[in-house]
Amino acid sequence: MPFRGRIWLDVSGVSPGSDAALFAARLGAALQRQDGVTLTLCRRDPALRVIDWSALDAPSSGPDLHKARIAWWRGLADRIPRDAQMAIGRFVRLQRNALAARRPVPRAVEPVVQHATPPDDAAIAAGDVLMMLAPSGNASRFAANGVRLCFVAVDAIALVRPDWLESEPAAEAAVWLRTTLPHVTRTIAFAPEIARALTGAGCAAWLIDAAACLGASGSDETAFSDCVLAAAPMGEAGSTRHLLLAWRRLLDEMPQGTVPRLVLAGAVGALSGDVLTQLRNSDRLEGCVEAVFYPSPDRMRALLDGCRFCIAAEAHDAWGRATLDSLAAGVPCLSAFPANGAVAVDPTNAAHLADQVRAWLADTPPRPVAQARGWDDVARDVLGPLAA
Repeated sequence: MPFRGRIWLDVSGVSPGSDAALFAARLGAALQRQDGVTLTLCRRDPALRVIDWSALDAPSSGPDLHKARIAWWRGLADRIPRDAQMAIGRFVRLQRNALAARRPVPRAVEPVVQHATPPDDAAIAAGDVLMMLAPSGNASRFAANGVRLCFVAVDAIALVRPDWLESEPAAEAAVWLRTTLPHVTRTIAFAPEIARALTGAGCAAWLIDAAACLGASGSDETAFSDCVLAAAPMGEAGSTRHLLLAWRRLLDEMPQGTVPRLVLAGAVGALSGDVLTQLRNSDRLEGCVEAVFYPSPDRMRALLDGCRFCIAAEAHDAWGRATLDSLAAGVPCLSAFPANGAVAVDPTNAAHLADQVRAWLADTPPRPVAQARGWDDVARDVLGPLAA
């Protein structure tokens, strides 16, 4: 029997414009089209708050240079205990939200560390499903009120490599794992590695296939031609350092002028400072590397249309957007994400990666013949475990 009921799509911890935000927009639209399903987009900050779909829109493009300026201050802040960091963060968000709403700033008349559970603003009720996309904060109070908790592992890097996170999201994930995960009744993963991580944390997951974002039509945006596209966050999560080592190896070993340009396309991820410094100090490997920060879906489609093939360094990715987009566009793809039509590669092994790229540069790689799944198919798969 198919699932019927109310779903609250919780995007707490999801950054606007990120892959997770794009996933929320596409999955949310598909869930709304399913019979008997009522869906509401919300956040917990700290009470449940209904938000508009525009909150998922992309921010202005470009790297976050402010992060570099406050790195030293974050080093000092890391010495503060995690519970105190979380309490200070809640207080700062409370002040910011008050200023944004142009209402009087509430005074801190109570201790910053709150032990009482705040009341819920939205009308969530027992039997409803709170569907979380990121391991952020504490949602155990909803389970205590009869709400079913479901975790769709879209932004799951905290479960696989928490050492790649900044201090605040790492603290949020630690709280979520300790307080919320024991109350989650349904977990859904799109990659075997994420499913194994969830199982290791004591919560078995349903493994389902995701859908590609790209449509059939092309894009009018201009892009690089005759290049190799590396679609992943710029940082350790995207194996950017290994990609640059592989490209340096190719430049040193292959005849001059035979190595195409490498285009890095993605967000500025955690632990990205060393990578961006390498790019700057090497003059982008003497002009052989370009960076496209925060590409829009249209921009990504234009990049795929102009590249020879795509490298999707998604060993720790939650749903393989770059791989699936590449296959949907008919572009050959080297990927660590398991998908029919992609060629498996280890993006953390620079020598192996260089050998595979060299082989594809010498011989035309096979064009994938794969049909992209629709988002309605994914929505039905997501609803399946909820009805079980």
